[in-house]
Amino acid sequence: MKLWKSVFFRRTLTLVLAGVILASFLSAVLYMFIAKDRFIAIRSEELMPIARTISSFISSTEDPDALADSFFFRAITNETTNFVDAEVYAMDASGSLILYTSGHNHALPPPPPRPNGPNGPNGPPGNNDRVYVFSNDTEVHSNSDIDATEIDMTVAGIAFTSIHRDGELSTTISSDSVDYLVIGTPIYTEDDVFNGAVVIIKPIYELSEKLDETNTALVIGALIACVLMIIPAYFIGKRLTDPIREIEEVASAMSRGDFSKRANENQSGEIGELAASINDFAEKSEKLEQTRRDYVANISHELRTPIASIRAMSETLRDGLLTDDDKIQRYYEHILRESLRMTRLIDDLLELSRLQSRTIALQVTQTDLLPALDGCAIMFEQLALDSGVDFHFERPDHLPKVMTNTDRVQQILVILIDNAIKHTPDDGKVTLSAEVKNDVVEISVSDNGEGISEEDLPYVFDRFYKSDKSHSGRGTGLGLSIAKEVLEVMGETISVESKLGEGSEFKFTVHIA
Repeated sequence: MKLWKSVFFRRTLTLVLAGVILASFLSAVLYMFIAKDRFIAIRSEELMPIARTISSFISSTEDPDALADSFFFRAITNETTNFVDAEVYAMDASGSLILYTSGHNHALPPPPPRPNGPNGPNGPPGNNDRVYVFSNDTEVHSNSDIDATEIDMTVAGIAFTSIHRDGELSTTISSDSVDYLVIGTPIYTEDDVFNGAVVIIKPIYELSEKLDETNTALVIGALIACVLMIIPAYFIGKRLTDPIREIEEVASAMSRGDFSKRANENQSGEIGELAASINDFAEKSEKLEQTRRDYVANISHELRTPIASIRAMSETLRDGLLTDDDKIQRYYEHILRESLRMTRLIDDLLELSRLQSRTIALQVTQTDLLPALDGCAIMFEQLALDSGVDFHFERPDHLPKVMTNTDRVQQILVILIDNAIKHTPDDGKVTLSAEVKNDVVEISVSDNGEGISEEDLPYVFDRFYKSDKSHSGRGTGLGLSIAKEVLEVMGETISVESKLGEGSEFKFTVHIA
């Protein structure tokens, strides 16, 4: 019952059944408009060769009596009348009837009066004419055996006039509310002189009956198809609805803060792709939520330590527990140092937030990069020496002009070089270098220090990365995140290559002017 409550399922089932009904309806409509004409065309193609054959026999026979004795001629006319259920009329050049066959499967309507004279198209046979009638395999050789009122020449007379004027005929004619298929061909002498016409007439009511029967069959077939389609439509709708319901459940769980649910990605097509996308979104949301929690926890940790230290030393000073002036001075210096540390942390957080929200517009200008690199090298030579680290600047002879913000480039270099020195042991080496690659200058800071593990490498630019197991020491843990955001704002890139225990190399680009 839960499935039947699904709007999507009901719409799918309705669509399938509506498609079946519409297809059946359109088939019936097209059948009504096309089938009748097609049936008539097929009958015309069947009857025209018969008419031509009879015409050929008549035109090639000098003795009319020989027609009745011809087995082949009798076979053609009998087949036409008995199996095709059609009337065959043959008339001479004046329109008088010389041959008439009547099928036994239907009766002609009562003939109308014949006012056109004995030899007119609608008149009875002439006194000197011999009319051969093949009706129900009965042969009549005498005019006295033929009742002219039994032969309706109305349609045949219309056809004769058209054939005499235009040649072969294939059309439908209505007479006394009855539609007839009329096929006719002229009879010519050996000198190609018009010598009469052969007309085959077939009522079309049987075609109408067949059309009605077919339409009825189509309607019944449509109803049966609808009933039969309910079962496959049910399973098709269920197959479409179930994965969508799973996706809906995943999205609903995510809205409640539960990112553990996953949809089935084994479906083919767009639904499988949608399930994969929602799962990917769930994984990223879960990671983002974890990052948010870690972010709050790290900020709390970073602030709690200096605040606790400042509070403890302030309480000690307030209570007058220290009397040594040197110790009192060291406490004051420690309080100042911790307060500056908190200031740097808050400043870094604010700057990172502005960078990520893209509210900072960094102006780039065409400038020479070497002075900025030289300044950083001079700045860190003494710091590296004090830390027991060998710092070396592989200064290029020349660098092209670049489009950048030199203050921000120096800020990034300070972050990278300071991290490299902190995580390089005594007697280690830190190297700063720059080289031109295609349309950028690639700046590199490398060291042979402790390195970064492969598991931690994808997260090296995350906030508070310093809390990872491969790093230790003081600092806000936001430097690399700030460096990455600054470079992205300027349209540049930064990357890292590292192996645990072998060292790290950070590279970033600056576009050539």
